[in-house]
Amino acid sequence: MGWVGSWSTEVPLAAPASRSGRAGVRADAVFTAPEAGLPVLFVEVDNCTEPPETLEAKFEKYLRNFRLTTKSSVGDDMPLWRTRYRLTRRWCSCSTPAPVSAPKP
Repeated sequence: MGWVGSWSTEVPLAAPASRSGRAGVRADAVFTAPEAGLPVLFVEVDNCTEPPETLEAKFEKYLRNFRLTTKSSVGDDMPLWRTRYRLTRRWCSCSTPAPVSAPKP
């Protein structure tokens, strides 16, 4: 699914209004494959270098980023991430975030 250009690494996901970017999070990787019905997947990789509280805070920032909205060209509210990652007809409602998967201890 996708091709090598579908991956980006160390992608900052700061809110546009954030001057420093501290309000955002930097995804270890971002994968896009709209042709497969996957407009965007943020990947967080942990090599046991950060405490669980730090990872938890990152996931909260991902969720906040996912919930940011902006105005569409016709003035309707729309998710901000849709302005950067395109959708396909196969993609369904994106009003709720995808589940977070974490390995079992």
